[in-house]
Amino acid sequence: MLNPVDLVSGDVTVHVVDDDTTTKYHQPPSSYSGGEKCCAGCMTTIALLAWLAMRVSCLCFFVSGAVFLGEEYTHIPDCASAYRGWGITMTVLCGLVALKNDSKESSSSLDTTSKRAFGIGAGISLWFVSVFSFLIAFLGHRDVLQKHEATCDMSGISQLETWTWWIYGYYGVVTLLCWVIGLFLIVGGWCSR
Repeated sequence: MLNPVDLVSGDVTVHVVDDDTTTKYHQPPSSYSGGEKCCAGCMTTIALLAWLAMRVSCLCFFVSGAVFLGEEYTHIPDCASAYRGWGITMTVLCGLVALKNDSKESSSSLDTTSKRAFGIGAGISLWFVSVFSFLIAFLGHRDVLQKHEATCDMSGISQLETWTWWIYGYYGVVTLLCWVIGLFLIVGGWCSR
C-alpha cells in the first residue's frame, strides 16, 4: 500500500507501508521559470484579446455597413462615387473577417510549440496584419475621404461618411497597436527558451 506522495524541495518520497522501505525519486525542476510562464501567459492573453477585438469590431462594421449602405446607397452623389465601391468592399471584407470559421486543426497551442516560436510567430503575424490595416486606412483616406470636392453635397450620406471615418480611425489605431504588440511578442518570444 502506498502513502500519499510527499513533495519536498523537488524530491518525491514514496513510503511503502508493507515492507517498511522508503524510495526517494528526484523530480527534475520545471523547464520554465515563473517569469517565463508569466510572459507566455501574457503573450497568449494579448493574442486572444486582439483576436476577440478584431472579430467583434469587424462584426459591428459589417452590420452597420450593411445598414448604412441599404439606407444611403441610392443617395450617393456622383461627385462622391468612391463611397459606392468602398462601402461594398469594406462591408464584405468586415463580414468575411467577422464570420470566418476558425479550424481547430490549424490553431497552435503553447503546448505543441515553443514559447519562443509562438511569440516570434505571433509578432510577425501581427506585423503582416498591420500592413493590411495600414493599406485600408491609407486607401480609405486617400481614395474616399479626400477624393470628393469640397462643394460636393454629402448630406444624403452622412451615416456612410461617418462610418468611413470610423473605419479609417479604427484601422489606423489597429496598425499602430499591431506594430507595438507585435514588437512586444517578438521580444518576449526571443527572450523565452
